[in-house]
Amino acid sequence: MIPSRGLARVEPSGSEIIAFAAAEGALAADGGGSNSPYALALLRYFGDLASMSG
Repeated sequence: MIPSRGLARVEPSGSEIIAFAAAEGALAADGGGSNSPYALALLRYFGDLASMSG
């Protein structure tokens, strides 16, 4: 088996959102809490969308 780093290539079927916290070959920041800075930004963004739709 050939060792690899990172995620395998993903081909969306049309109903998924595929997003990455770092560019290819880069490491994403872990942050200091239970979620990464990227995950926190996504949670805030989707929370804002939910408040706008209601």
